[in-house]
Amino acid sequence: MAAQACALDLSGRFAMRKALLLLALLSLLATGCSLGTSKDYYAWNYPQALEANGLVIQIGRVLLAEQGTFDDDVFKEPYFQDKPVVVEIIFVVQNKSNGTMSVFPEQGLVTVGGEQVDLYEASLYARTGESVDGEILPGITKIGGVWFGLRRTALEDVQRMQVIIGAPYDVNSNIAAAEYHFDLDLSDRKTEDFPDELK
Repeated sequence: MAAQACALDLSGRFAMRKALLLLALLSLLATGCSLGTSKDYYAWNYPQALEANGLVIQIGRVLLAEQGTFDDDVFKEPYFQDKPVVVEIIFVVQNKSNGTMSVFPEQGLVTVGGEQVDLYEASLYARTGESVDGEILPGITKIGGVWFGLRRTALEDVQRMQVIIGAPYDVNSNIAAAEYHFDLDLSDRKTEDFPDELK
């Protein structure tokens, strides 16, 4: 009888623990906490587009995250080892002109939080999607981007970001328009879902 009571007592304790764990899990889900990571990240879709002589460059997506937020082999590259914040920029390049144009977004410069980042260096390690550099024929759209890192700027200190892309060229290597200067306001913290059309 005592053994039976002991078994019932242990069974009751086990059920209580299961109930408490379930409540804790439901509480995490209700507050929007991620079970996979405690790291922060933010994402903005289509913050700005600029057109120059029929060549449109759109910033399709900007993502800011703490290093370690995403489990991807690319962040094991030496380039990222001393950078606590990682950033992804996805470009949408569309040629609405009647001629072939050349432009090089992956060789642009980014300034943020007092740091200047050369996208060309980062693109050697962490390009996403298709290459958006080089010639683009009339009526063509290219979608691709670059991950890069910030060495001295904390995630919460990123409020604005400037992206500078060199002037496009026509088929005769003549400058076809002015440089693209994007000024992105990232102070309104968002975590927008990845748009299907950018995948």
